[in-house]
Amino acid sequence: MSDLTTTSLGNAFAIDDILLTEGQRTPAKSRETIDCSCDPYDKSVSPIGCGTNGNISKNQNLNYIIYFKNTGFGPAHKIIISDRLDTHLNLNTFKFLSGSYPITKIQIIPNRNLVIEFDSIELASDSMASVTFSISPDTGLANGTQITNQAAIYFDSNNVVLTSVTINTVYDYPEPDIKFTSKHNCSNSGLAYDFEYTGITSDSAHFFGKFTDGTPSTSSNQNPSNVVFSSTGYKQIILTITRNGCEESLVDSILINNEIHSGDSIFVCLGSETEYIPLSSLDTYLSNGFCIGACINPSNLSSV
Repeated sequence: MSDLTTTSLGNAFAIDDILLTEGQRTPAKSRETIDCSCDPYDKSVSPIGCGTNGNISKNQNLNYIIYFKNTGFGPAHKIIISDRLDTHLNLNTFKFLSGSYPITKIQIIPNRNLVIEFDSIELASDSMASVTFSISPDTGLANGTQITNQAAIYFDSNNVVLTSVTINTVYDYPEPDIKFTSKHNCSNSGLAYDFEYTGITSDSAHFFGKFTDGTPSTSSNQNPSNVVFSSTGYKQIILTITRNGCEESLVDSILINNEIHSGDSIFVCLGSETEYIPLSSLDTYLSNGFCIGACINPSNLSSV
């Protein structure tokens, strides 16, 4: 086993020529039993975030856990974790939370490099261990700022092994706000309905709707209009928003009915005024700003 007080470790994590001296041992908060399906050298973040880019709120605290496993044939005597913290993380918010074995030393050295040292850990062959810490993003980050992280692990004098890479992306609104209203179409006297997006995250969003027994049966418009249903009754509506790699869907049912007209008469609305008029007068009323249907609030569709 090499002595780190005299040996330089060359790697991509900038701990070359760093003198690590034994300090006061930090006891682990708990002796954890590592029971996970993770890789032998894994790093995970919580919250994972939404979508492939791990979208999170700008003020979201991040918890990182690093797993490492002794895959050698004998015990590991000295283990060092080297983790260069992303430049968009606030070092002043760093908190060490737990370790499954006693820690000899923890420090953040120049180049934002977190170094965690286990002296005389005697980690048995095929055994796993872990460390957990938390840190928060800097304030004032622009929407779309990515935070990535990866750790390097040294077992005695063996070559470095790298963990998986975590990724989070900060936004004011990390998840799509999926809200719609539905109402009878203003100018079609059939079973025709309009859907209007009422959420606050339409920016850079892609929309997709599916309408059971409707024509058209699908739509990629933000506000699908004049969807004509083939019959009355409850119809399933599926509305999906994909924004910044994060997808949210709404599944709901709306009641399709023909109560707007009976025989040769039909309800029309202007503002809060409802009138029941002959169908023969409909074009005149529509040209004067009236809308087909009684003056009632549209139904609201939103995810829970």
